[in-house]
Amino acid sequence: KREPDSELPVCVFFQVPEEALEKEGVASALQSFETAVMLMAYGRWPSIAPLIWGACEALLRVKYRGNNEDIWIIQDRFHEENNVSRALGDSAHRLRKLRNEIAHKGYMPRDTPRCIELFFNAGVPYFDCLLKNVINYGLFDILYPKGVGEIWDVFKNTRKVVTKKINRPS
Repeated sequence: KREPDSELPVCVFFQVPEEALEKEGVASALQSFETAVMLMAYGRWPSIAPLIWGACEALLRVKYRGNNEDIWIIQDRFHEENNVSRALGDSAHRLRKLRNEIAHKGYMPRDTPRCIELFFNAGVPYFDCLLKNVINYGLFDILYPKGVGEIWDVFKNTRKVVTKKINRPS
């Protein structure tokens, strides 16, 4: 148990219940997500994809503790057991594959639009889905104090702009 005057292991997740942080792997997943958000300020999108996927994978490993199967098998099991929409499931698989490409082959500046798209259309909604399942709280419930909702207005507006740009016919 954390000492009352000790620092939280996370910087921007102000509403995380103590019992959730005590689950092995949860604090690490939240830290990866925080780092990804901080890298957005620097436009380091190809560095964000592996962090977001790492956060999602950590939560899948928490959910299926002790299961040593390949992560894509665990991912499919999670999708089936939790009725994850086909669109979100497919996007999550694309995020995992992008992470693998970046980790094994490196990245090029041309990867940035795909990283941005998958952050907004896969990373954030999939991480939210996993959090709800693993700790019973959604991303939007734990990120900032309840009274500070403007961050989500900015997020939603940014996502709309990015989605419109990505889906615009060439």
